[in-house]
Amino acid sequence: MQPLLKRFDELNFVIGLFFTVLALILLLGYSINAEMKQPITVYTGLAFLLFGGVMMWLRGKSNPSE
Repeated sequence: MQPLLKRFDELNFVIGLFFTVLALILLLGYSINAEMKQPITVYTGLAFLLFGGVMMWLRGKSNPSE
């Protein structure tokens, strides 16, 4: 199986990718859309980005042979 497709088999990576993409959408929306310019949007985006990064990092630590 190809390395990128193999990553999608592991739930840690998929969850991390989902939350990272969601965080980028929130942070981009905050900077573009006037209706989303509320502090909760930034806090949520940063928390999701941190959580997504940790999930993807844990995925890398759990499989050191690759």
